[in-house]
Amino acid sequence: MKEKQIKLHLGCYDRKIPDFVNIDIRSDVNPDIVDDVFTLNAIKDNSVDLIYACHVLEHGDYKETELALKRWYSVLKPGGILRLAVPDMEAHFAHYYYHRDLRLLHSTFWGSQKHPYDYHKNGWDFNKLKKDLKSAGFASVRRYDWRETEHFHVDDYSQTYFPHMDKENGKLMSLNVEAKKLSKAPRVDLDIIKNWKDKEVSKLVREYYKIWDKAGKSRGGMQQALGEVTKVKKIIGDRKFKRFVELGVCDAGSLWLYGLMFCTQESQIIGIDKNYEEGAALIATKLRARIPGCKDVQYVVGDCNHLVDQFPDQSIDLLHIDADHDYDKVSVYFENWYPKVASGGIILIHDTNAHEGSIKFRKEVLEPNFDHQLITGEWLITNSHNDHTQISPGISFIRKK
Repeated sequence: MKEKQIKLHLGCYDRKIPDFVNIDIRSDVNPDIVDDVFTLNAIKDNSVDLIYACHVLEHGDYKETELALKRWYSVLKPGGILRLAVPDMEAHFAHYYYHRDLRLLHSTFWGSQKHPYDYHKNGWDFNKLKKDLKSAGFASVRRYDWRETEHFHVDDYSQTYFPHMDKENGKLMSLNVEAKKLSKAPRVDLDIIKNWKDKEVSKLVREYYKIWDKAGKSRGGMQQALGEVTKVKKIIGDRKFKRFVELGVCDAGSLWLYGLMFCTQESQIIGIDKNYEEGAALIATKLRARIPGCKDVQYVVGDCNHLVDQFPDQSIDLLHIDADHDYDKVSVYFENWYPKVASGGIILIHDTNAHEGSIKFRKEVLEPNFDHQLITGEWLITNSHNDHTQISPGISFIRKK
């Protein structure tokens, strides 16, 4: 007998969909589950076949929507579908351009504001939404026709037209997009990894993915390039570090690689991230077992900048910063944690060749003021398949004097 599909309807309000689990943060609308639809605390990872969120995502700010997409990705099964509807910014701007009428735009841009949860804080056109979905790990991003869904009979905001209710001849004002959680994380072919020139890097990457795949994760993995990691290893050489701290563990790819390449059983290895990730916790456990005699591998969930005072000055000899990548946040991480690094210690900052904020920080702060080297390399391990021309995320290598 075929297993029944688990389908979630997020932010259901008073429009319940049969055969869906209808979820809303407001208990007064009598949903099946009362929960924050951005965090889905009541839903387990890898347990859902379909998520439908109609004009929900725009109620979060930039960081909330980024985290919501990642959370929804986590609860979907491999192969699961995320079906979104959000106000179509392109259609609304075109409407205003031709009609010079703000009335239609009020609720689109700012929400109806009838209760505390009905304020809009974000907006998308197709290209921006596609980019955000891919950043969260989704693939196969496409527009869908609401008429072809199993909930077509529910008159919700995915069917918003101008003129109002003119579904035959009117202009659709809702951006309706589907995306898929891949059954397997896109990554460089195994043959490329196997045949990589540095056999230690090759071996550690393959070991990592054996563990990661067993965790049932299809998103993410190592975000470094094979060439980057190999160059970092060559520069550091045989040096081993007493205390390695990573800010922004995410999927624990670099925690695994740097822990095994640059640490010993005497080392303390600490990874800090504000979000708990089951796969990363498993990697940390396996890392502890992989270094004979090593007992001090910690996976800490918390705010990096709130935890900084727990580390004495000059106590870290390898610091890897790979958390938020906007300019202000990278600046704060660096300012707060720099005193904690010992003289002669190494600071690595990831994505300083790929993210606009991190690039600006590298050019304006690191290059003019520090002993800095930008490391790039080919073959991005995850999310590039077999395109060796993919832009290298980049690693800023700083030696503290």
